[in-house]
Amino acid sequence: MPVILRISITILTLLLLSTSIAGDNLWHFHKQEHGVSVYTKPILHSSLDAFKAQVTLDAKLEHIRNTILDYSEYPTWYENYSYGEIIARISANEFIVRFVIDVPFPFRDRDSVNRVVVKDSNDRLQIVLTSEPDILASKNDYVRMRVSSGQWVLRQAPNNQIDIELTYHADPELPVPGWLANRFLIDGPIQSLINLRNLVE
Repeated sequence: MPVILRISITILTLLLLSTSIAGDNLWHFHKQEHGVSVYTKPILHSSLDAFKAQVTLDAKLEHIRNTILDYSEYPTWYENYSYGEIIARISANEFIVRFVIDVPFPFRDRDSVNRVVVKDSNDRLQIVLTSEPDILASKNDYVRMRVSSGQWVLRQAPNNQIDIELTYHADPELPVPGWLANRFLIDGPIQSLINLRNLVE
């Protein structure tokens, strides 16, 4: 292989690697409360940031898994969710869910439809939610969110604990400035994971 080509490939590889590392470093720490840490990062072509929330729980992985996948119970612990349901089961590890999210008056509440895929390995469980806004007809009472995707990652930690990481990006399309909407990305995830802890520990 010519020297120039080898050098070009090396430079390209280093650039790709540095881009990947830079992407990971875009998360900006905001707050830690009761063991829950929250980070945000900007999303290209969106006025709203994504968030990442992390916590370690003293609970069985299976118990946490079952609680996260029990969508009808989300209104009891996940902040601002007033309704949740599984609308279609594709397989044991894939289904379609719908949520209703409370928003402040005078705006109409939002709903979202997601495809959920559960990926299980030895000491890691991943629950991926991908937005599927057109798979179910929208109801007039709600505004369908077209951007609403993220994932839960559960990992076995020392002392029989479970590390939990929730990342999500959604856009309720509210006619308010992005900086104002972004304020709700911090306290909502913290309270949701505190509520989750109270359910499973």
